[in-house]
Amino acid sequence: MGVEDNKKIITILKKQEYLNKMVMSMFGVFLGAILNVMAITLNNGTMPVITDKEFNSVLHTSYTTCEEVVRCYLTDIIYIKIAYISIGDVIMVTSAIYMIIIQIKHIINKRKNKK
Repeated sequence: MGVEDNKKIITILKKQEYLNKMVMSMFGVFLGAILNVMAITLNNGTMPVITDKEFNSVLHTSYTTCEEVVRCYLTDIIYIKIAYISIGDVIMVTSAIYMIIIQIKHIINKRKNKK
């Protein structure tokens, strides 16, 4: 095996690594969406929000305790300053950000290899 063969093998392995990371991040987005759909389906078509304030809309229903909700840990229980989010939302957003980072790194590496 020569130097050229080694370069081809390394290129193939890098492409495989890139594809594996993309598939795993897409799986994360899919998993987060499934968790959100499960929470909505189990709670009569709305995403429950566990809060002490009244927060009703077409898509959300507010509750004060977890005992009133089916699978409370899947609902919007995490409060950040602008919204309530669920575990599914966190998984989807982190997977999407990871996917964007992978894509940027892939583009940078492609440009480096062209030089």
